[in-house]
Amino acid sequence: MRSAKISQKHDLPTYMIVAWGLGTLPIALMFNTFNALALRYFTDYLGLAAATAGSLIALSKIYDAVTDPAMGWISDRTNTRFGKRRPYLLIGALICSLSIAVIFSLAKLPFGGSAIAVFLALILFATGYTVYNVPYIAMPAEMSFTSKTRSSLMSWRVFVIGGGSLVAGALAPMIVHWAGGGAEGHSAMGLSVAAMIAASGFFTFFLLRGAPEIQFKRSVQTMSWRENVRTIFSNRPFAILMAVKLFLLSAVAISASTLAFFTVWILDKDYSVLGMILFFMTGGQLIATPLWLWVYRRIGAKRTFLISAAFFAIISMTWLLADSSEALWITYGRSLLKGLGAGGVLLVGQTLLPDVIEYDRLTTALRREGVLSGIYTTVEKVAFALATALLGVWLQVMHYVPQLDPVSDSQPASTITALHYCQSFFPSALIGIAAIFVLFYSLDEKRLIELRGEQAASSALGQ
Repeated sequence: MRSAKISQKHDLPTYMIVAWGLGTLPIALMFNTFNALALRYFTDYLGLAAATAGSLIALSKIYDAVTDPAMGWISDRTNTRFGKRRPYLLIGALICSLSIAVIFSLAKLPFGGSAIAVFLALILFATGYTVYNVPYIAMPAEMSFTSKTRSSLMSWRVFVIGGGSLVAGALAPMIVHWAGGGAEGHSAMGLSVAAMIAASGFFTFFLLRGAPEIQFKRSVQTMSWRENVRTIFSNRPFAILMAVKLFLLSAVAISASTLAFFTVWILDKDYSVLGMILFFMTGGQLIATPLWLWVYRRIGAKRTFLISAAFFAIISMTWLLADSSEALWITYGRSLLKGLGAGGVLLVGQTLLPDVIEYDRLTTALRREGVLSGIYTTVEKVAFALATALLGVWLQVMHYVPQLDPVSDSQPASTITALHYCQSFFPSALIGIAAIFVLFYSLDEKRLIELRGEQAASSALGQ
């Protein structure tokens, strides 16, 4: 992977690197609040069957499969006085804010508990995510020429994802608890998170004034959509990265989406403890990010991923031992360690994207950063969609009963087993498959430097 001998200087000021990293906060708040609480909200407060709720989430992602690449195409061709990508940060953040408020207030709205209302709210959620995240994730490839700077950009992104997860994961369940729980507590939480998303989106738009957009000569070559797709997936590093993301995020999705169920039905605790579990888990991710970045720059992406994936898998398997009699300090310690492992695999998955985008430009002479970023975010959403859909079916097959009172009722033994597997065996197996794909990834900084030199030489001969 990346050679430790190559030395580069940042070609962006530090404040700009930090500003771009902070831009992931709206998505982190939205994404983590939804993943932690939505599935249980849909089943236990709207009364949907687990398989129905999971399927609706998955269906909304089919819509994403079209809108993400389309949004990339649109942002590639946008030209305003605010820049190519930046206007969509403000528009997307406002849609994201509205969607999260609507989703967690459905129980209070007329017909809000119907499958149609839930699906429409999910479509609004998907639209906001797409409008914001696709242009945002395309920016690093246009902001910097150097892999060192781009790895710093992505390390700040992972760090802020951890911060957003900390706020959303720890604070959102706490707000539900403080607001009295139930539908009212979820509505209050949704409005609070919506306000934070809107505010952070505005500040991102403001802070990224003057963000550089390196101008490349656009290729005059025209290609059909079929040819475009074929050449994109003939980009071997990009194809491998997409496979890694699919299995990595499926592991994260299964773990995150069942943690609220696990806390209530296996640990026999309320949402205040769920908030603390997520606090320690995301706190571990925050602590780990600079440490994994240090490791990454010395031993490369492949070995960093394999080490962190093994750590994540081992810690995940220890969740088989958790039950209601376990001391909370053990639960919190296990959560902290799981976050440490997650920080490494997420960092590598994020950092490799600008490299494979540059590789595509250098080998095809085509400008399609937005399209590639759109495919990347589509794979992210497909991973969560497939995982959530299968999870809903799994819980229903294993006889999960919605709308029970945890104080006086209990789930069948099959459900308890299912939830244990969702926190242990399934995430470990999926991260293991992702690690197998990483073994076949071979793009490194040395190869990118060679390709840049070949392009420069070719341009000089053509003048």
